[in-house]
Amino acid sequence: MNSKMLVLFLGLIALIGCTKTMKADFVVSNVNIIDVETGKVNNAMDILIVNHKIDSILPHDNNRKYDATKLIDYSGKYILPGLWDMHVHLSMIGEESIPLFVLNGVTGVRDMGGNWPELKAWRSKGNSSEETRFPKIKTAGPILESPRFYGLYKQILGPDYVEDRIAIDTENQAYAVVDSLHKVGVDFIKVRTVKSQEIFKAISEACAKYDLPFTGHIDQNIGIEFAVEQNIKSIEHDVFFQALKANEKEVTDILVAIKQSKTFFSPTLLATNQYRLRPKSELIDLLNDTLNQKPTYRKYLSPTLIEQWNIQFAIQALEQPVQWDSLITPLRSFAEKIAENSAVISGTDCGVTGIIPGAGLHDELRLLVEELGLNPLDAVKSSTINAVEILGLQDEYGLIKPGYYADLLILNENPLKDITQTSNIYSVLRNGAVIDQNDIEQGFEQIADKVEQSRKTYENNTLNYLNTVLKQMSTSSR
Repeated sequence: MNSKMLVLFLGLIALIGCTKTMKADFVVSNVNIIDVETGKVNNAMDILIVNHKIDSILPHDNNRKYDATKLIDYSGKYILPGLWDMHVHLSMIGEESIPLFVLNGVTGVRDMGGNWPELKAWRSKGNSSEETRFPKIKTAGPILESPRFYGLYKQILGPDYVEDRIAIDTENQAYAVVDSLHKVGVDFIKVRTVKSQEIFKAISEACAKYDLPFTGHIDQNIGIEFAVEQNIKSIEHDVFFQALKANEKEVTDILVAIKQSKTFFSPTLLATNQYRLRPKSELIDLLNDTLNQKPTYRKYLSPTLIEQWNIQFAIQALEQPVQWDSLITPLRSFAEKIAENSAVISGTDCGVTGIIPGAGLHDELRLLVEELGLNPLDAVKSSTINAVEILGLQDEYGLIKPGYYADLLILNENPLKDITQTSNIYSVLRNGAVIDQNDIEQGFEQIADKVEQSRKTYENNTLNYLNTVLKQMSTSSR
C-alpha cells in the first residue's frame, strides 16, 4: 500500500470512529460538571446514563451520535451530585410533603428518628432504583431517651407521642435495646438524652458489636470529649452550653479529640435561627399564615408538619427563658472551631418550626458560608461527598462518576461562585429520570392537592392533648 492510499485508509478509519453511535438511556449533553472533590469545573461534557447509573462521561463532540431514549442539551448549565439533608424528621414532616425534597434538588436524607413502621415503608420506597419523587432514605428509627425526658414527654404530649422513643434506665437495657433495633433493621442509632456516661458507653459498646453507627445530641452530663471518645459518628446542632463554661485548655482538648476521631459535625444552623432566634411575633404570624412570605410554601406543608410547629411553639412557654441573642455569638464561635476540626455535614433539622422540606437545605448551605465561615466548595461537600461518606454510600452517591447513581442537580449558575445558586434549579435527575421545570411545577401542585385532601380528615390529637395539659396546669397554678 503506497503512502497516498495509507493516508486515505487512516482517514476513513478516523471518520468511522467519529460517527460511531453510542447507546444510552439518557444523555445529559454539553453540561459543565462541577468536581466536588477539587472544585474544578469540567466544561462542555456529555454524561451517558444507563439503568439509572452513570455509564460514561465524555467531552462534548457535535459529531458524536447517540442512540438514546432522551438527549437534552444543557449548554451553559452546571451539574452537581444530588444534595443530601443530613438531619430531618420525616415522621414530623408527613408523607404528603416528603416529595418537596426531590423537587428542591435534595435527592437523599438522613432521618434522625421517628415512627419506625412508616419510616421503614418510606425507606423501602425511597431506596427503590425506580423511584423518582421520594428521596433516598437512611433512618434511625426510634429515638433513645433518658427516663426523665421520656416521662416528661409522655406527661405533656401523651402516650402516643412517646411510641417513637425508647427510655433507657440501665446499662443492660441499653444493650438489649440496641440489639432489638439492630434486628429490626435500623441504619443507625439516634441518641437524644442519656441518663449517665455509663449508659452512653453501654450504647456505644452495643453499637460496636454490630458495627452499627450511632449519633445524636450531646448533653452537658455526657460532655463532647467523652462522646467523641465513645466513637459517636457525628455531633448534632450548634448549641453547646458546656462550651460556654469551658476554659481554654478544655476547649483545646475537645477540638483535638474531635479532629483525631474524625467525627462529623452537623451544625443545623437554620434550626437555631428559625426556632430560637426568630421573634415570637414572627413565629405567631408564621403559624397563623399571616407572614406573607415569598415564595409561600404553606399549601405544600402537610397537616402533620403544621401540627408539629404548633406543638413546638406551645412547648416554648414551658422552657426556662434563655437569652439567645446574647449567647448566639459565643455559641457560633465554638461551632466554627468544631467545623475547622471536623468534616461538616449539612442538616436542617427539618420538622422544626419554619423549616421547609428541601428548600431549607439551601438556606443551611448559605448559613454555613455566611455564619460558619465555610467556602462555597466546602459547603457543597457537606451535602455531597461528606454526607455519603458518613452513610457508607461513597461508592454509589456523591460524585459524578461512572458506576454512580444518576441522582443529579442541574443549576443555571455556578454555586462555587455564589452558594445561593444551589437553589437556582434548572432540573433534577433522580435515578436517571429527568424532572424538568414543568415536572417540578406539576409536582408542587400534586403535593398541594394531597395536602388539601389530608387536611379534611386530619385530627390534631397530640396538639389537643398538649393544650389540655397546659390548660390544666394554668388552672392549678391560680
